[in-house]
Amino acid sequence: MDPDQGEHCGKPYEIDAVPFTVENATDLADNYFEYGDEVCPTDSWQNNGQGSESPDHVYRFKAPEPGNYRFEILSGDGFFTPAMYLATSCQDIDGSCLGVVENSSSWTSKELTHYMGWGDELFVVVDGADSAFWEEFGPYVLTIDAFEGCPENCAGKECGSD
Repeated sequence: MDPDQGEHCGKPYEIDAVPFTVENATDLADNYFEYGDEVCPTDSWQNNGQGSESPDHVYRFKAPEPGNYRFEILSGDGFFTPAMYLATSCQDIDGSCLGVVENSSSWTSKELTHYMGWGDELFVVVDGADSAFWEEFGPYVLTIDAFEGCPENCAGKECGSD
């Protein structure tokens, strides 16, 4: 395996089929990604930037067919608090961030659901949910799968791209 794989936009881990699950760790990764305050939609009570001090991984996901996809993150050891964010541009996370979740609960997963058309691609960054004062790294489990039905934020809408 290429040691630079998953480290930066030039060599993301590639995902083109679902279901996909990987157990990985950011312990030996470089710190390449971060996002600024108030740029990534979140259901958290705070929306301050994350990742400025922590090592991270990037995955490129290409939708094999139109539909809703679920992106799920889980701490691999119960101590590491991973942040997972989705963006349409690897080079411009702040300008293209679709959402972020932080897994601050040791054995409970957090997820984002996003509609994608056939062949659409986006970038999934797994980072440490740090406060810019320390680096956070560790093992995680990332799962991507097709989501049957409508996500919660589609109440009152027809399921699909809207």
